[in-house]
Amino acid sequence: MSTTVVYASGESGRIRLEGGPTYLDAARNNGSITTTGPATTSYPGQNFAAGDYYCYQSFLLWDTSAVGTDSVSNVDFDVDGETDASDVDYVVEGYAFTWSGGGLTDADARDSDAGIPALGSIISSYDTTGGWTTTAGYNQTMGALSGFNAAINGSGNTEVVLISSHHRTETAPTGSEYVIFQCTGNTNDARLTITHAPSVTYTYAKPDSDISASGWATAPLWSKVDDPPDTPDATVVTGTAS
Repeated sequence: MSTTVVYASGESGRIRLEGGPTYLDAARNNGSITTTGPATTSYPGQNFAAGDYYCYQSFLLWDTSAVGTDSVSNVDFDVDGETDASDVDYVVEGYAFTWSGGGLTDADARDSDAGIPALGSIISSYDTTGGWTTTAGYNQTMGALSGFNAAINGSGNTEVVLISSHHRTETAPTGSEYVIFQCTGNTNDARLTITHAPSVTYTYAKPDSDISASGWATAPLWSKVDDPPDTPDATVVTGTAS
């Protein structure tokens, strides 16, 4: 069993969708857009301020090539929270999403009518009703789910996007609905702690004679198993090699 710790890098950053006085223009990316990558901080969520609506998305990339062909059994996803502006609570949802080709661009933004539904299953989930830690250090979990294990790319980069559950459901904000964390190029970049190990190989074998009479061995040495006298050679021996 091994543990690999990686930190957000590359063009990890954020996208802001602005809809002016019409919320759906922001949610469906029909207004203006601002892309920042790399970004030292990021803030998935939504906001309504001075008569304008905004939707914010975070894009994170980790080099997970050290995992190789190992099987991943657990992922911890932690950040250094800086600001809690979740006056209205929501869920920060994470999705596997390959966005990095050529760096973060406007085209990577996920609109609520097609882009978000196409992302598939949620692989991390944090409800801000649980608070948002702003003390220094990796004190804020992002709630990695079991699906995050399968999302780890052992031969290259693992990439995700974080969005607000209210953006997904097109629920317009009435005020501040976002949290800020350190993204990349900062003191405590977004971190993954990955537990992994070589995949287990199962070997199945069947003797070609009654092993109670002649014995049977291979590498590694198998324990002898007696066949019933009336059904020789019926035994199937299962061994595990690691």
